[in-house]
Amino acid sequence: PAMMWNTRFGMHARGADAAAVDATKARTIATSWLAANQAGTTIGSIDAYPGYFTLDLQRGGTVSGMMSVNSSTGAVWYHTWHGAFIAKEDS
Repeated sequence: PAMMWNTRFGMHARGADAAAVDATKARTIATSWLAANQAGTTIGSIDAYPGYFTLDLQRGGTVSGMMSVNSSTGAVWYHTWHGAFIAKEDS
């Protein structure tokens, strides 16, 4: 998502983000996707980026993965390449 969906700095940068999906709708889309594909997984947090939202996922109170929701189309991208969660640092 960072390279393809980022509307400010990514490969398809177009300047202003004409977002059709806000954080509330992104959470609803993600919740529906999780119910169908990762039952028992919940959303821990959601962060907005230009063109998409990234969500930390939890299972049993522990971070278990990530996914992104495109803010223009609502498309879901489940992150499979991160491996096991170690730590999170906010700057």
